Amino acid sequence: MARFGGLLFGHYPCASSIFQEREAVALAFVLVAVVEDDVRVPDFIRDAYLHVIADAATSVLAIAALIGGKFWGAGWLDPVMGIAGVGLVAVWAYGLLRDSSKVLLDAEMNAPVVAEIREVIEASPVKARISELHVWRVGKGKYACIVSLVTSPDAGPEYFKQRLRIHEELVHITIEINALVE
Repeated sequence: MARFGGLLFGHYPCASSIFQEREAVALAFVLVAVVEDDVRVPDFIRDAYLHVIADAATSVLAIAALIGGKFWGAGWLDPVMGIAGVGLVAVWAYGLLRDSSKVLLDAEMNAPVVAEIREVIEASPVKARISELHVWRVGKGKYACIVSLVTSPDAGPEYFKQRLRIHEELVHITIEINALVE
């Protein structure tokens, strides 16, 4: 039996400890980014940080309920703190769903930069038509775009990239050229 217990409780990395290490790294990254204002924190790192904060806050609520129950006989604190913890996690989960669904559903297509991309292409001396356009937010006020154009074969993607680079919020531009069939 001792051997079996050693297998169960031996020094093997478990998923929980691996996740805690990743959360600790994410927390350290966010704290450095807070100190150095120019560092852009990716959304998944920010979400990991909020996850750690939600975990810590629910643990503090549980400990407060245990202390209140033991020293003041306030047994009602446990369910109240449980409900408060559920509310805290629900707020975090709602924010995570809201932010991730914007990416998944191409919600950034309503951003003003989309109209600016269309204006640049339409104002170009080289006649071109946008057949497909996708825009993603990749940072605070920063966007990436993929533009599929139908134009003459002699107009290259670099020409349109140069025209779009006047917009500083476009940090990654991909242009696909499809030949105009006349």
